[in-house]
Amino acid sequence: MASDIGNRKKRLKAIVVAIIVLVGVYFGYGDEIITILENYNIDTTQVQEYLDEFDQNKLYMHMINVGQGDSFLFVQGDETALVDCGPQSAGDDVVKYLDKLGIEELDLVIITHPHEDHMGGLYQVLTNKKVDRIIMPKVKQGLVVSQWYLKDIRQIKTSRIPVTYPNLNDVFEIGSSKFKLVGMMTSREVKDDNINNYSLVFKVSFGNMDVLMTGDAEKELEEKLVKSGADIDAEILKVAHHGSKTSSTDEFLDAVNPDYALISVKQGNDYKHPHKDTMDKLEERRIILFRTDELGTVIATIGRNNVTFDKKTCDYLNGSELCT
Repeated sequence: MASDIGNRKKRLKAIVVAIIVLVGVYFGYGDEIITILENYNIDTTQVQEYLDEFDQNKLYMHMINVGQGDSFLFVQGDETALVDCGPQSAGDDVVKYLDKLGIEELDLVIITHPHEDHMGGLYQVLTNKKVDRIIMPKVKQGLVVSQWYLKDIRQIKTSRIPVTYPNLNDVFEIGSSKFKLVGMMTSREVKDDNINNYSLVFKVSFGNMDVLMTGDAEKELEEKLVKSGADIDAEILKVAHHGSKTSSTDEFLDAVNPDYALISVKQGNDYKHPHKDTMDKLEERRIILFRTDELGTVIATIGRNNVTFDKKTCDYLNGSELCT
């Protein structure tokens, strides 16, 4: 009889542990669950193995703090994609961040457009990491002649890295995630040689979750996206052009209809990004905001049906207000 009671207690304990683990995994609190179980002297070996396996079924999105610029790392399983590399001044920081994660090889490097605050750090990445493929827009010949850009292009050729100039609706895969090019402009469509509107706009999909990566797309490209009827609905929006007033039109935000917004920006930047108009629009729509000028690097853990962030949400202060 005592043996039966003991067995029932063990089974009940196992069921309780399983429920705790499943709930924790679903909401993205795997590490916290391990700590709780260890505090109760419960063997966590099998739990850790399960969590490690479950981690392969998540997409990790790192908004790396590069100051006034963009650099986003995506990790899915054993594959990686780096979207933009920040400015030259942050190139070494991006490399150190990859080192910290033990990443020596990048399956994809996507350059949204050839501006220094997005592409300037590419040289440091290329000379320190193995890059399998680069995706970037084809811009009008002779439009970009800056020394940092020419240095990057020479290094791409020296390293013999394949470069893809994508077409609309092209899809690139990183593990179980898909990067679909949903928006772009050709040199004939870009007015006044506005390099921001060369930005490649990708929709990153994992399970039922979507992230819209916008580079520095301005209102003309946003308008084209909306009018095209492309599926740009996404749970997470990388706010274009660091929250500038030249982007994030009402029509575009309504079409994306995001739950979360990410802004990569330097505190006290000369452009006073993010702009009050953009912050007001995000606040009016109650879009939950994460930004590097307040939080530093932000990591999103994306499951097939949910997302959690490693930082608390921040406010809707514009660039000028944050510095007063």
